[in-house]
Order: sequence, then C-alpha cells, then structure tokens
Amino acid sequence: MSAVSDAVAGPVTPIGWDVATERRLWEESWHLFCHRSELSNASEYFRLEVFGDEVVAFNDGAEIIVFDNRCPHRGARIYDDMAGKRRWVCPYHGWSFVKGRFFIPQKETFRDCDPTTANLNRYATAWVGDFLFISKAPSQSISDQLTGVEEIVASISRSIGMRRDLNAYPYRCDWKIAVENALDQYHVALIHHDTLNRLKLEPAVDEYIGSNNVSRAALGDEKTIKKLKSLGRLFDVEFKPDGYIAIQLFPFTFLTSTFGYSYSLQQFYPTSRQGETAFVSRFYGGALSSKLPPDTMNAFFASSIELNHRIFTEDADICARIPSSSWSPVPERFVCAGEDKIVEFRRLMREAAARS
Repeated sequence: MSAVSDAVAGPVTPIGWDVATERRLWEESWHLFCHRSELSNASEYFRLEVFGDEVVAFNDGAEIIVFDNRCPHRGARIYDDMAGKRRWVCPYHGWSFVKGRFFIPQKETFRDCDPTTANLNRYATAWVGDFLFISKAPSQSISDQLTGVEEIVASISRSIGMRRDLNAYPYRCDWKIAVENALDQYHVALIHHDTLNRLKLEPAVDEYIGSNNVSRAALGDEKTIKKLKSLGRLFDVEFKPDGYIAIQLFPFTFLTSTFGYSYSLQQFYPTSRQGETAFVSRFYGGALSSKLPPDTMNAFFASSIELNHRIFTEDADICARIPSSSWSPVPERFVCAGEDKIVEFRRLMREAAARS
C-alpha cells in the first residue's frame, strides 16, 4: 500500500507526544555532525546546540574528539562561536587540553586529588567515509541505522572538497514542521517560484530505506541540464547523481545535491525553547579537478550559496506561519503525491512514540 493510501485508509487513534520522546531521538540516534575537512587542522572545532546540550567536535592535535562544551573542573563553557580555530583553554582557571591530556595551572595546590585524572564528557563517534557521526547514547550501530544508505553517504563524503558556507539561525516553528516542509515538494512552485522552482524539478521518485529516504528528481529545463552537465569535466567527484537528489537521515538531517558539484547539509534541531528550531546549513563544494586552480569555481559556488540562502529564508518565513499545535503524528486527511514523504515521517514518529 502506498504512503498516500495508508493516510486515507481509515481513522487513526491519536498517539500522545511529549518532549521525552524527542529527547530520546536526539540522545539515542546517530547524527551527522561534520565533515573531516572542517577539522583538518589542530585546534579547529565545530559546535552545535541541541535541546540545550552544547556539543563540540575538536581536533586536539592527535585525534578528533566530541564532548560537551564544559570544563570538567567547574563547568565553564570552552567555546562560544559555532566554528573556528582556537586552543582548548578554559577561560575561568586556564586548564588546557592537548593530545588527550589536561595541563593544569598550579597543579600542586590541589589537595587529596589528582586533577589530571579529570575526563571530558565525551560522545560516541563513528566515521562514515569522511563524515563524522555522533551520538550521546546510541541504541544501535551506525551501520544498522544507515542500512541501505551508508555507502551513498560515504560516497558523498569522499566527493566533498571543502566547506564554503556556514549558515545558522532559528526557525520560528516546531522542528517537526520544519522537517516536514523540507520533505514537501507540493509547496515548491508557490513558495520557491523564483528560486528552487527554476530547476523545474520533475515529480520525485522516493525510496524508503529503513528510517531514511532517498528522493531523486530529474530536471525539467533542458537548457539548465546542458549547462550543468558541461561542468562535469571541472570536478573530480565520486558521487554523480543524474539530476537532483535529497537524502533524509531520520530524524533531523538532509543532504541535497544537483549533479554532485556541491552539497547542502541541512539540519533542523529541537531546542529548549518552545516553538523554535535550530536551523543549521552548510554548503560544501565538490572536489575540483587537480588540474584547476582552487578558486576556479568561486563564482559558481557563490551563486549557489546565494540561491540557497534565499530558499532557506523562504522556508523559514512560511514555517513561521504554522503554529506548533498544527502538528500531530497522525497522518493528514488530505495528502497529495508531493507530500508522500510526510506520511512516512509521521509513521516513523509514531513508532518512536510507541517505543517510549
């Protein structure tokens, strides 16, 4: 039975929804955190906040570690910015952390304890190709969670050259509404009339694989297709979709690309503030041919980044019009083909609630 026919097959008993279920999705799932290129040098870091948890991935000079953003001494915050390059040094008492070791000022003054035995509160980590996944308390292996899509994700990671844009701001809506908007092809013609709709995407072909989905859509504009295909010789990428592809890694993450020349990583995280979503997007340029100067495609990437920003602003504006009370895990009564993935998302959310 199709996702649409499931939605209209008969009445569905409402299932309760609470914050505890959402927190479990955050704590027990694996989440795509960053790309290896973002932490390639010592002291580079990337920080996110989810449900009030501040999580930092950091290159300590020997390995990449992930920890909560607190000093184990008195709990002071280490990093304030989202990304950058700065040594791990606590601004409160000067503790520092390098290559797996703490260095502590006036260490000899600590009584009846050895402060060098302190530990960071670390997250579990797993690499899928060059993508770093993290989890607070994983309920399954990364391979089990990514069954059927792990190799696609790894192939994408190996096709990335570098991060070229980092964009983050709050959506004024519940995170589930933001996710469903990202899954919704029905709104594209109206909301993104002068942006995403310029690609004239054909109806998507969706593949549901475990808790994830892969959506592929051909481009309907021959002029655009010809122009984009002509760029292929400039790139050295492993993953080459023939058109547009969007991958949802349940529950918070989307990876999208057109022909594999660039990749947009979009995430919609719940926050500790009701009716607000932490939206984070990163734009990665595809790996360029080694025969080209590194700035060859700067104008192309800049144009794509500007277009993405416009699309995300359009999405944020329309999502702000949908109150949190509009969302329910119960399937919608009226569903068109462009909303099939929303039906599947709600089924997965009902399953998550039933496990609580």
